[in-house]
Amino acid sequence: MNDTKRHKHKKTLVILFAILIAAFATIPCYADDESEYDPASNLNELWGSESPYALYRSFEGETPYMSYSPEVILSSYSVKENALVAGGTVTMEFVFTNTSRISGIFDLAVYFGTSTNTMYPVFGQTNESVITAIPVEGSVSIEKTFQISELAADIIEMQLRARYQGVGTGQKETSTMVYLPIFGSNSLSTQINIESTVYTGAQVPLSGYCGNSSKREITDLVMTVEGDFSDSPLTIKLGNLSPGEQIPISGMIVFPYETTGAAVSASFAFSDLEGNRIQMAHQNFRVMVIEQPERAPDLGVGVSIPTNLIVAGATACTTILLIILFLRRRR
Repeated sequence: MNDTKRHKHKKTLVILFAILIAAFATIPCYADDESEYDPASNLNELWGSESPYALYRSFEGETPYMSYSPEVILSSYSVKENALVAGGTVTMEFVFTNTSRISGIFDLAVYFGTSTNTMYPVFGQTNESVITAIPVEGSVSIEKTFQISELAADIIEMQLRARYQGVGTGQKETSTMVYLPIFGSNSLSTQINIESTVYTGAQVPLSGYCGNSSKREITDLVMTVEGDFSDSPLTIKLGNLSPGEQIPISGMIVFPYETTGAAVSASFAFSDLEGNRIQMAHQNFRVMVIEQPERAPDLGVGVSIPTNLIVAGATACTTILLIILFLRRRR
């Protein structure tokens, strides 16, 4: 009897032990080192974890959830070709950077726009640019050429909206405002004065002023005067002008022949801080040129009298005076 009970107890213990082993076998095992967990392993297999285009990177001591924090910023922009001038075209480069240390982004779309529609892509380009992906701590550049309206003000406000996908975060969007100072048609305030009727061969003065009405410094300002006069063109160097600064203009021109409408035009050229040469502010004039009249002999003050005549006159006066004194003594 006792042997039978003992056998039953052993059989029960074996069954219970087998159940415990089976229960423990169904419990998942987790590694102590969280860095072995890679939520973007499929992406890494596609891109390569050591590739510069890796969309996910693990760092010791950081949790895998930090990979869900990509952020795209406009890190820089620059003018590559031409200058920001009203009525002209300009090529610009924009650099976008992914600031995340461990997660890349993909499906980046950047929209370029202005509220006043004074700057827009040239024909053949659109307001939106699409980039496949930006790697971890990587950057991409977007180059676009814009047409600037002739009615553009001194400052163009451009908005850049970036939409993109992050690893595990879904779609995100960031917006950046860029303020672009331009040279408009009124960037130079000028006034040039020239007489409407002049004589042939006479020196005709040019006068006036030139001022910098823009919000940017201009350098190497040069005024060029061309037309139907001698030694055309006339170049007048005016130097550098700070915003709001004004300087006088002066020069001389000579018209060699008679005409009822001699053409005269004045233009200005200067450089911006990027070294771009800009032409603007043309002014046109018509001048009547008449023959210089012949002058009649002028015997008034200022006529030069030969020295011999002066001596002869003085001698005659002295002789007459001596004769008068001699006659008085005889009386």
